[in-house]
Amino acid sequence: MFSTVVFFLPLESSPFLPENMRSLNTHGVTFLLDVPRVAHGERIFDQMTHLAKIFSNTLGGIIVDDNRVPLSESGLQRSKQQLIDIQSAMKRNHIHAGSASALRLFV
Repeated sequence: MFSTVVFFLPLESSPFLPENMRSLNTHGVTFLLDVPRVAHGERIFDQMTHLAKIFSNTLGGIIVDDNRVPLSESGLQRSKQQLIDIQSAMKRNHIHAGSASALRLFV
């Protein structure tokens, strides 16, 4: 049995640990979802964006895309639809997101 990270928070300096929060200094927190490697991508995307919204509200930040352009609800929905389209195309080709074959193919 293997485990897959559903989404994660890469940081430039130190690990994202509770004991580091008081001294953490960063310009942003990145939420990443490995689309081909995550089963149930639509549900996981919703969980990830919900958590990003909590972070944003709590820390007084804004949610932006990979070009640092603010993301509206419609922008998040477009991203979600892209994820759905990619995972649907994979499924049509008999590659199920998060499956052992997807994990091997998308290293």
